[in-house]
Amino acid sequence: MQHHSTFINLALSPFALLYGVITSLRNKLYDWQVLNSYAPTPPCIVVGNLSVGGTGKSPMIEYLIQFCIDNHKTVTTISRGYGRSNRGYKEVQLNDTAQNVGDEPLQFKQQFGNLCTVIVDEKRVHALHLLQPKETKNTVYLLDDALQHRAVKGSMNILLTNYSHLYIDDAMLPKGNLRENKNSSKRAQIIIVTKCPAHLTITDENIIKKRLNVLAHQQLFFSTIQYHSLIRIGKTATTLILTKSTNVISFAGIANDALFVTYLNQQANVVQHFSFPDHYAYTPADIDAITNAVNEQIPLKTIVVTTHKDAMRLLQNYISFINEIEVYYLPTKMYFSPNEQQKFNQILLQHVSTN
Repeated sequence: MQHHSTFINLALSPFALLYGVITSLRNKLYDWQVLNSYAPTPPCIVVGNLSVGGTGKSPMIEYLIQFCIDNHKTVTTISRGYGRSNRGYKEVQLNDTAQNVGDEPLQFKQQFGNLCTVIVDEKRVHALHLLQPKETKNTVYLLDDALQHRAVKGSMNILLTNYSHLYIDDAMLPKGNLRENKNSSKRAQIIIVTKCPAHLTITDENIIKKRLNVLAHQQLFFSTIQYHSLIRIGKTATTLILTKSTNVISFAGIANDALFVTYLNQQANVVQHFSFPDHYAYTPADIDAITNAVNEQIPLKTIVVTTHKDAMRLLQNYISFINEIEVYYLPTKMYFSPNEQQKFNQILLQHVSTN
């Protein structure tokens, strides 16, 4: 098996090298200003990663939205709207579906309502130009998953990297999961190691800082993901606290469901877990399989648990499934240690107040 894996890595290496050359050349063309970047006047915070998914961008965006709201900023998030069935500029409404705006933008809109404007447009520059007439002194833009979208020059770049899979240990696509060269991390002013263990030591942090080769113009932070009481889909007033006696059928269509699965196994009796690709469009056969798994547990009461992002994809086509079976999503939130949170918030406040 090891020899087979080594062979695959060797076979993919030339393609990874070619992809790295192409993306590096593209970056150089922007660095040399051969290709133009648009820099909006208001603060424009870009959140992204070097790898493909799984670093916790959604909790980061939600943290930033809440920060802007708390500091009386007029916040607008701009996403590509991955997985939607249409293209172009659209402002997300509360009654939209994941099919026409994407699951993550809909999640942001439903969580913050009219306190936040959520825009989807695969061409962020186009979106920014359309939004320009509405800009005020309090406007702040948040660009979701846009670190590689160099047609926009953000005023601050926040790079996320997963604690269990640091970008420094990864390789270029298709050999690994990197979308661009590791050296591209230098474009970030802030690097956040996400999904860290709850009790990370100072020694561990210093080792990571040295390995990432954090530069003088960069600040490094460490964050954790914490889960909260379950919320029943379609009935947001209904919450549930998991216990070891709670029978659970779980499913998730996210880039990396390891933390989700581990948490559920620690807190409940997980009978079966269904794993799907990121942004997966569920089919009736998938829903039938999950329903059958629940019915097989009768007479034991069994609930279904998924992620917040997955819940957005169920609301349009599978209302009967949601109504007939107890289906909950597990809310997540990004946290820093108290000292790091204060430092991070001070940097953010200075940035959105002076730019």
